[in-house]
Amino acid sequence: MPATDRSRIFFHGDSFTAHPLACAVAAANWTMLTSAPDPAPRKMEAFWNEALAPLRSRPQVRDVRVCGSIAAVEVNAPGGYLAAVSRHLRCRCLEHGVLVRPLGPVLYALPPLCTSAASLERIAHALTRAADSLA
Repeated sequence: MPATDRSRIFFHGDSFTAHPLACAVAAANWTMLTSAPDPAPRKMEAFWNEALAPLRSRPQVRDVRVCGSIAAVEVNAPGGYLAAVSRHLRCRCLEHGVLVRPLGPVLYALPPLCTSAASLERIAHALTRAADSLA
């Protein structure tokens, strides 16, 4: 039976601590990322910084954070980690065919490194429309 009280849910995140297969994959990924002539994370980070820059000036957006291939858009909404706004934001992104990870008032986009430029544009558009839906 699913938990109906979100304050009782253990939000463990994406933890694969010390799992041998996960460690082997991480080591192989690190080698790939650091040895590529123009690593994809740098390209994605540049894309996110440019595409999401306009969100920084919107009153409904508290913060936009970018680290490599990961983008996070935090909206001004009460409730912290359990904020009810996360469901609304996720639904707005799904309307644009984009699956994001909402944690409270923060939308995380974590696309794989092989994501096309067109797909990145679609994700940025969905994040923008989701934030704009709160205005």
